[in-house]
Amino acid sequence: MRRAFAILCAVSAVWASEHRIGDLRLEAEARPVRFDWRWSDGTSAGGRSGGDEFDRALAVGPGLRWGWGRPGQPHHLLAGAAALWVDERFAGGGRQGPLLRLETGYGYGAGDRWLLTLLPSVAAGRAEFRLPDGAGGETALPGRMLELGLRGGVRWTPHQRWALGAELGWLRGWDHHQEGARSLDLDRGGGWAGLSLAWVVSPGTRRLE
Repeated sequence: MRRAFAILCAVSAVWASEHRIGDLRLEAEARPVRFDWRWSDGTSAGGRSGGDEFDRALAVGPGLRWGWGRPGQPHHLLAGAAALWVDERFAGGGRQGPLLRLETGYGYGAGDRWLLTLLPSVAAGRAEFRLPDGAGGETALPGRMLELGLRGGVRWTPHQRWALGAELGWLRGWDHHQEGARSLDLDRGGGWAGLSLAWVVSPGTRRLE
């Protein structure tokens, strides 16, 4: 009887564990490259539209993610924020600018070192889009970016103070850039992948009280 009870406790510890989540993160991500565009120069004959893609679309920056859960339970409420620098480029043009992302979601402790996560997110930012020759000349259009996303991932804690993360998901964006009468609208969507390295602010587990 004692042996059966010990085995049951061991299995429960392996498959469902409480985590302390207070992560200062460095995040890097590969973003969707495909977009649909609409261009206008303010005249009735100046409207055009089409599809294109960036040669690369990346972002990097610091973030914070926090988690709450009942002592001894594997279920966690997650919330976080990240301040990213977006760098999207193609031949002769592209855009760069800051992006602020907010997220909230769910985490499940699948072991002492493994946390499974699912997080919807919303983001907004400012960026400058540089147009190549042949699309109204060399022009830099300031504007704003808006995004919605959903991603699932895993957090591995090899050490009490350090955690590594990997996430996959889908990102959708709507952007508007304008300078005078000239405007450019983008509609983006596609797969998204991210990696993170985190320093854990509060390691260890809570006491049962």
